[in-house]
Amino acid sequence: EGNIAGTIGIAIDVTERRRLEQQLQQAQRLEAVGQLAAGVAHDFNNILTAILGNANLARLTAPASIQPLLAEIERGARRAAQLTKQLLAFAQRSAIYMAPVDVNAVVREVVSFLRETIDRRIDLVTELSDGLPAVQADATQLHQVLVNLILNARDALLPLLEEAHPRETVGRPLIISVTTDFVHVEQVPPHSLLNASPGDYVRITVHDTGIGMDKGTLEHIFEPFFSTKGPGKGTGLGLATVYGIIAQHKGWINVYSEPGTGTAFRIYLPAAPATATIPAPAPAATEERPTGRETILVVDDEDSILSLLQRSLPAYGYRILTAQDGAEALEIYRRQGNEIDLVLLDLSMPGMSGREVLAQLLEIAPQARVLIASGYVAGHQAVQGLLEAGARGYVSKPYQLDELLRAIRQTLDAGSYPPNGSRASNASADAGE
Repeated sequence: EGNIAGTIGIAIDVTERRRLEQQLQQAQRLEAVGQLAAGVAHDFNNILTAILGNANLARLTAPASIQPLLAEIERGARRAAQLTKQLLAFAQRSAIYMAPVDVNAVVREVVSFLRETIDRRIDLVTELSDGLPAVQADATQLHQVLVNLILNARDALLPLLEEAHPRETVGRPLIISVTTDFVHVEQVPPHSLLNASPGDYVRITVHDTGIGMDKGTLEHIFEPFFSTKGPGKGTGLGLATVYGIIAQHKGWINVYSEPGTGTAFRIYLPAAPATATIPAPAPAATEERPTGRETILVVDDEDSILSLLQRSLPAYGYRILTAQDGAEALEIYRRQGNEIDLVLLDLSMPGMSGREVLAQLLEIAPQARVLIASGYVAGHQAVQGLLEAGARGYVSKPYQLDELLRAIRQTLDAGSYPPNGSRASNASADAGE
């Protein structure tokens, strides 16, 4: 008769699929930006190495009237190095040194340090769980994560202290809280960033009662140079650095925020095995610049770095040979290898890479001492891979003269990495091959 007798419908809930698609798109966007950031940091740090090194060298002989100007050059270069360090952290290209870490101890240290820098009208409080397992982490980078998150929380509260903000919000409590606890995750919460997975975690939560963020802002907060602050009030790298560091630590992040209600960042770090022991602090590095009488072959494609080391290292007793690429380095080593005590080798060079040069040097002389000079190394495992390939040590760019001298002396004397458990020979992983 043509009448409709009934209907059949099928409904599929695609909410989870859409959420996963959005997370994938964000991860791909951040990865692309990270690759660009790493390339910029690489080139920039070669320039900073020359600036810092020459400023160090000039201060040795400059008259007193020039010393303040040179000190300003050094300070400016170090600030620039900090920016590239943050770029590399976001790009997951900074070197990290993993060991069992007491999270509560790091929180206490950071909170004690920052308490004096935060407006007294803002309460900075902690709630730390007892008996937490250690986490396998780089304590220095975990320190940086907490500093960035707490300062970000402070900035979210500052508008509430300004007279221009709507009067009805002035009376709300102004609180930054840092809490730690142990969690066993069976099901990953929604809106988790990075490769979240079930397991045992130490969770760090940084919560503020500030102005909060809308959905559009939340989608971009981990991108480098994205900032809701005014000009001159930040680099836009704080949360990008947090993202990169947590990614390198195989952890993950949740962010909850709404306009007018505040924000909570929850960081999950994999708990270390119960047998992990927290190492004692390494002894402080000596201030004295070590000297020597050995011959060093410096291999780097940057003329400014070769020129710097040709001028600076002989002042500390070393004889210097130079090569601008791998082929020239191998030719020199075949001809004068019995005179060369150490090869200071850049990783990124045109033609033959530093890794290829390392392999061929060790074929010529398996006992050769090779010190890698680079900051563009993706974490502890990559550094460990270079050492397993035969390198004797690693120093990151941009290095200062005293850092390089300690790395050279320790590699010549011990050939281990890191020497005696110390990080003194590894300039802060600021980066750039």
